[in-house]
Amino acid sequence: MIGFADLRFAALCMTTFLFFGQLNERFALKQNFRT
Repeated sequence: MIGFADLRFAALCMTTFLFFGQLNERFALKQNFRT
């Protein structure tokens, strides 16, 4: 059985991954506008 702590850790990894993914997309858009 998966522990509650493992689920929290997995959720934290997913949220941070998605958060950094959005930051990378926004940064890429800003770079495109500059060129």
